[in-house]
Amino acid sequence: MPRAPSPSTAAHAPKASPDTVYREVMESIVDQRLPAGLRLNELAMCKVFAISRREMERVLARLAFEGVVSTIPNRGAFVASPDAQEARAIFAARKAIEAGVVELAAARASGADFRTLERNIGDEDAHRRAGRMREAIKLSGRFHVLLSEVAGNPILADQVRLLVARTSLVTSLYENAQQMGCWHDDHANLLGHLR
Repeated sequence: MPRAPSPSTAAHAPKASPDTVYREVMESIVDQRLPAGLRLNELAMCKVFAISRREMERVLARLAFEGVVSTIPNRGAFVASPDAQEARAIFAARKAIEAGVVELAAARASGADFRTLERNIGDEDAHRRAGRMREAIKLSGRFHVLLSEVAGNPILADQVRLLVARTSLVTSLYENAQQMGCWHDDHANLLGHLR
């Protein structure tokens, strides 16, 4: 997420659309720049993005509906902190949905699709070896989103995108990011099976 502008530049910050703010905040949650449990200061975010409080409330409501933000009356909005039961449910949903995604992708994948997926795996591996774990985590999740796009079903792709975001919260709370189980080798092996 962008750094808050100084008071002198805040008045001159370009106005962001609510969709842009949504994407920025979602991306910051997925790559763990906004960690689980963090309080989201609505007024500060309004200044950073140069949007109205009403627009920010709509953005936060959308993120809450999608399960990546929790709102607590009279306390504010927080990045969601899934408990162990919710974490298990998220992984069970991913297992069920992504099985269908893989089946569809296997029937549809082209040479260009494989090149895109291989490029993602290579970039993820380069970031991981360089110790840039946030970037690697983001690309690991991106692999699943790309695969769901190859499957050709936009409803499934949207569900995978949301589940990847929620998985990022789970891994930030319960797993050591250095030893995540779904990395380069798993993705490369899956590509081999798809071929």
